[in-house]
Amino acid sequence: MSIGYMVALSRSYELLFNLNDGQFVSRAALVDAADEIGGAAAAYLVVYVASAIAFLMWQHRVSTNLRRIGVHGQRFSPTWAIVWWFVPIMHLFRPYQVMSEIWRGSTATIQETWNNAPVPGVLGVWWGLHLIGGFFGIFGWVLTDDFDLPTRASTIADMLSIVALVCDGIILIYFINRITDRQEEKALYITGND
Repeated sequence: MSIGYMVALSRSYELLFNLNDGQFVSRAALVDAADEIGGAAAAYLVVYVASAIAFLMWQHRVSTNLRRIGVHGQRFSPTWAIVWWFVPIMHLFRPYQVMSEIWRGSTATIQETWNNAPVPGVLGVWWGLHLIGGFFGIFGWVLTDDFDLPTRASTIADMLSIVALVCDGIILIYFINRITDRQEEKALYITGND
């Protein structure tokens, strides 16, 4: 979906480039571009929201699983692992701390010292890309003109947002797979099943 959205944005950017260079661009072409962007943006939003819901459900589950695999003394409850995403200001850093806690509890080899286990630097890269993608997404929306047509700056900001969020998503898939695998391994070890 994000690729379709980027294609629509690049077409509108080309129209805007031609318009700013003094070339004639028909109103119909501008309306078509706006419709294409609107449709692609709607599809992108649906996929983004569905992915966010699936991720939050997963995050709640793996946070709950920490107790089941012998991790005690969590700072963040499974419920608050989700709520922090929606608390103003706190949503800028608390979800990263929650993911760090989940990573440490899931991957530590000695459960008694799980909260001192290292967190890979790529987790910080994931969070940084998430924040950058959100910033450029908001910035692009603010720069859209009065007719809901993208400007050059808003198109570039939207494209940067999409690139950052796609990279963020790729890193997140790694963490989801790694955490899920480690929790399953620990659960099998605890129950004594192979």
